[in-house]
Amino acid sequence: ICGVRDLDELKICIKYADAVGFVTEYPVEVPWNISREKAKQLISKTPPFVYTVVVTAGSVEKVLEIAEYTKANAIQLHGNESEKEVEEIVKELDAKVIKALQIDLETGKIYNKNPIEVAKSYARYVDAVVLDSKTKNMPAGTGKPFNWEIARKVREKIEIPLILAGGLNSRNVKQAIEIIKPHAVDVISGVETNGKKDEKKIREFIIAAKVIK
Repeated sequence: ICGVRDLDELKICIKYADAVGFVTEYPVEVPWNISREKAKQLISKTPPFVYTVVVTAGSVEKVLEIAEYTKANAIQLHGNESEKEVEEIVKELDAKVIKALQIDLETGKIYNKNPIEVAKSYARYVDAVVLDSKTKNMPAGTGKPFNWEIARKVREKIEIPLILAGGLNSRNVKQAIEIIKPHAVDVISGVETNGKKDEKKIREFIIAAKVIK
């Protein structure tokens, strides 16, 4: 569950989720943004059996600073990082590195290129890939799913874990998992009501996701 902003939300999420994500000093205005100080505080309150992920973007130096400061288990790069920048970050970090690749809801492409080829290129460097949906105005948290056949094809062509995001909720996550067979699923706005994490929606989402065998 991504976009955790405060201790109340964290307490709800750790009751159900295997991993929690903190959107930290993201360069685009999104409702879930928190400071590195807040992220570090929340990570320190997260139990050891729940995986922590800092979601950020920006210069290589900024990413490395945030990773070192927060001590998250993994860093998710959610910007337009080049392969060279990703390679540099991976070399410098002890933490796992996840690359988010945003599929444009209008074109079905990533960076105006074939999603499979882009994913294969980045997969050479990182520990996992997140496929998310984006619109012109929202780089994440769109609440809208992309064409899942794209994700299924990407998953078949890469040799690292695929994490599925983008418009997931308790009503569609079971079908998404059955079609794509991802390593994990990632949700943010799909478990919120009026911009806050909703325990009922989180519980329903986790139950739906974990029903799959």
